[in-house]
Amino acid sequence: MPPPDRPDKRSSGNRLSLLALACMAAVISGLIFVDYHTQRSLQQANIHRFQQNLEDRGRSLAYFFSERENDVRALAGSTAITGFFANRALGMTMAYGLRASLNNIGRLFAERGENSRLGDTSIYSMLFLLAEDGQLLSRWPADSGGDRQTSSRPPHSLGNTVVITDQGNGLISFTAPVIINERLQGYVQGWLRYQSLVDYLLRDLQGFLLITHGQ
Repeated sequence: MPPPDRPDKRSSGNRLSLLALACMAAVISGLIFVDYHTQRSLQQANIHRFQQNLEDRGRSLAYFFSERENDVRALAGSTAITGFFANRALGMTMAYGLRASLNNIGRLFAERGENSRLGDTSIYSMLFLLAEDGQLLSRWPADSGGDRQTSSRPPHSLGNTVVITDQGNGLISFTAPVIINERLQGYVQGWLRYQSLVDYLLRDLQGFLLITHGQ
């Protein structure tokens, strides 16, 4: 009588089950591997986009600061301001011409303040014309309302460069010298708020920006 063939069928079934499990494990491992590399690629792409975004913002900030330096330089070299100091050096008084010169400077400051904007917000919160000794000669806006912040006297080592100064309370100033015939006559200062710059240039950047002010 021949031996029964059930054990062979059971063994064959077990081998098929093991083969099916091995194939399933291979497929799952492959899917995990593909998913891992896909996620890694997406992560690297996101990091690259974030880095590119920061670089673009950095260039925008550098351009913004360069434009503000150009603004105060242009104001310091304007005919209205150089003419005022030249007339004052000749002995002209407020009653005989200097007052009109200051009115022209006020209009010049107002034009710059109204035309320099970030979106709907004026870039400059204040513009000042100072004498060499720090005396305030003109300002925009003429009436600052609740803002009682006053100009600050620039350092004597200013030379012929634009100095950027953290004034505290969320304010930063750009100061350009007024030089006539190689002699320092005064200064032009443009003040602006950090927040208006942050709101406009970094408005859609995820996360937050921490700005600290030196004491």
